[in-house]
Amino acid sequence: MKKNILVVDDEPEILNLFHIFLETAGYLVDTSPTAGDAVDKIRQKKFHLVLLDINLPDARGMDLLEKINHIQPDMIKIVISGESSYDAEGARGDFVDAFLQKPVSKENLLNIVARKLREHEGAPAK
Repeated sequence: MKKNILVVDDEPEILNLFHIFLETAGYLVDTSPTAGDAVDKIRQKKFHLVLLDINLPDARGMDLLEKINHIQPDMIKIVISGESSYDAEGARGDFVDAFLQKPVSKENLLNIVARKLREHEGAPAK
């Protein structure tokens, strides 16, 4: 079964590149340029994983993570940020499964997505 992935980023180039990378790797991919659009999609469809830019024009990343966790708590959440000062460790816990620093290479993106999906499949039910 193909896995559904949502990419949330306000940069059209990132959305397009990640969409191509992930779709070529065999995933079903949706994209959202805003937090509001992402929440709407998450309410309407089951996603296995979200790649989330922490800096969005309409919401703080941690606020969006809390909403995502409330709507689909079993979704894998990978945060992406261009800010090196972002406290990845502080954002982990129940909300974040992984953190990627921009720029993200195709290989790194595909490796972390595949690894997290494998880990999640092997995890005991919550």
